[in-house]
Amino acid sequence: MSQRIKSIFGIILLVASIVGIYSWESWGRQRLTTKQIIVLSTDVSANTLITEDMLTYSYRSMEHIIDNPVTDKNDIIGKMSKGFIASNSALSQYYFEEADLIPQEGEYIFQLPKSWIKSCPSTLRRSDDAYLYPILEKEERHENINDESEYMEEMEKMYSEGEGSEIFSKHLMDGETEDASENDSMEIKPIKCLKIAFVKNQSNQEVQSVGKQSRINGTSSVASVELIATFSDIQLLEDYRKKGYQFMILYQ
Repeated sequence: MSQRIKSIFGIILLVASIVGIYSWESWGRQRLTTKQIIVLSTDVSANTLITEDMLTYSYRSMEHIIDNPVTDKNDIIGKMSKGFIASNSALSQYYFEEADLIPQEGEYIFQLPKSWIKSCPSTLRRSDDAYLYPILEKEERHENINDESEYMEEMEKMYSEGEGSEIFSKHLMDGETEDASENDSMEIKPIKCLKIAFVKNQSNQEVQSVGKQSRINGTSSVASVELIATFSDIQLLEDYRKKGYQFMILYQ
């Protein structure tokens, strides 16, 4: 190999080394040893609605990053912060909750007394929409109703026999029914649909799904249910309870 070729080859190696070092330091190290995550550009206090202008991107070392950090802004935009979060901190989904879980003006957290509950799905979770169906506690035939279809059959029979109360007719029937026996089917609606704020176990800990995408397994059984409700909502439930009703809780 001639000296000229050796010189050219040496120059090529030198240039390649410089380019390689520059590429590694400028973006290679960051791409291979760090991960891009979402952080807050400013301190955020509890119960703050997260907007896009509060968020920015940052690269963090893979060795010191938290488990399952937020990497997509859309995952938390529109949610509420549960507590104070310092700026430039790595974010987790657990730091935030749906905005509709925060009671608004005129709304309160109401724990449904256990004696008011006829049945409740073991898969009920926080943020679900709870549909409350009233069932007469005093009638023995209502004690073993386990699903919505059985409930509707029982309520239709009760209404056709004249056992339905005025409040039942007002809140559960679509319009006025001339004669229940002449209707092939009768649409029965829940008296209220309320947002679930908390689902707790016997130790007052939140009941959560073991798998994020499945409710098949839970961390524990449901012991108490807390709803977001207004005083008028609570009064309506109390009126039903005074008339001898319990509530079947369903969700979709």
